[in-house]
Amino acid sequence: MNGLFSKLKNKKSQQFLKNREHRWFYDSPAVLETFSQLYSTTKDYKKIKSILEKIVFVQSNGQYACAVKSDVNIIIIFPELIFIMKNGQKEQAVAVLLHEIGHIALEHQKKGTPNQQAQVEADFFAAELGYGKYLFEFLKNQRRNPQIETRLTALSRVLNTPNN
Repeated sequence: MNGLFSKLKNKKSQQFLKNREHRWFYDSPAVLETFSQLYSTTKDYKKIKSILEKIVFVQSNGQYACAVKSDVNIIIIFPELIFIMKNGQKEQAVAVLLHEIGHIALEHQKKGTPNQQAQVEADFFAAELGYGKYLFEFLKNQRRNPQIETRLTALSRVLNTPNN
């Protein structure tokens, strides 16, 4: 794991990974690598980096992840997302995390953005950071419902990828 810190020489990135609330990252090298990649992905975006440094990632039971706005930004990580991290789908996990960060960055909760619009906007946020195709792959593997179909259709247009 020390090799990851040598890649992340920036003091703030090390603080992010060593945050006491993030100790659980070290339970698995794959989880730590996923969060290291997430931090590295945002290195050229000061506003996003600033938001990321104020988010606490918390493990919980449930499905994949969700973003919660409070005095502190919290993203709840559910077992299914950790499973994805540990099973060679790190890019899909980063895409899901970027989607959740998108909700915070775009202030969906504060603005009262309708859910379907918020989901698509957060998907586009992840796509703008280069993770659209991974989010598309992730969504294709989900149980299909109208919301997933709408998100896949919107992403397929942005990515110029067939939605099937």
